[in-house]
Amino acid sequence: MSLKKIARYPVKGLPAISLSEVALEAGEQLPGDRRFAFWRGDDPPESGRSPHMRRFNFRQVADDNRLAALRATSSEPAQLTVMAPDGAQVSADLEKPEGRAALAEWISAYLGIPTPALLESIGGQGFTDIGDKTLSLINLNSVADLSERAGHAIEPERMRGNLYVEIPAWSELDLIGQHITVGGVVFEVDSRVKRCVATEVNYITGERDHPTPQTLMKNFGHADCGVYLRTVKSGTLRLGDPIG
Repeated sequence: MSLKKIARYPVKGLPAISLSEVALEAGEQLPGDRRFAFWRGDDPPESGRSPHMRRFNFRQVADDNRLAALRATSSEPAQLTVMAPDGAQVSADLEKPEGRAALAEWISAYLGIPTPALLESIGGQGFTDIGDKTLSLINLNSVADLSERAGHAIEPERMRGNLYVEIPAWSELDLIGQHITVGGVVFEVDSRVKRCVATEVNYITGERDHPTPQTLMKNFGHADCGVYLRTVKSGTLRLGDPIG
C-alpha cells in the first residue's frame, strides 16, 4: 500500500521522467506534466499555444507508435535528453526557442515526418486527454493481473500514469468520489481512466503487440484501468509514501 513511482511527461507523447519527490498544490496537476506537445498537421494555433484539444490533434503514442521506444532523462523540468533505440539522442532546453527547434527537428527525423510545431500549454493546464487539472493513478497490481489474464506481458508504462501504486488489484476502481491520502497529500478520486489503443503498444519495441482494451472488455466488461485524481490538499509526494 505505497507509492512506487512518480512520472512526469514534459512533452505529450514523449517518455516519462521519473521523480523521487514532487510538491503538489491543491487544484493543480503535477507541475510541468504535458506542458508541451507536438501539433499534428501544418496549421497550429496562431498564438503558438493551445487550450485543451482532443489527443488526435497531437503527436502521441496511439498514432505514432515508435514514440514508445524512446527514453529520456532530465536534470530540470524543461531540460530534456531524448534517446532512440539506435543510440541517437538530442538534448534540448525547452525554455529556449533553439531548444524547442532542436527537439522538433530531431523528432521529425526519428518519425520521418515534416518538422512539427511544438506548442506550450497555458494556465498550468497541460495537454492531457481529458483537458482538466488531474493526475492519473495506476495500480501495479491491477496491471499485473491484466497481464496474467491476457497471457501477455503488459508493461505498466503503457498506461502513462503519473502515480504508480501497489494496492489490492482493481480496488482503485471502487474509490470514485472518495478521498485518499498519499503521504501528506489528499486527493479526490474523480473518475476512471478509459484505455485506448495507445495501450496496445509495446514500450520496448515501439510496435503494437496486444489488444489491451479488448482484453479489458473481455474480462471485465469495460476498458478502464487507472483513475484520475484531483489534488484537494497540498503537500509533497515522495517515493514509498503510504496510501490511506
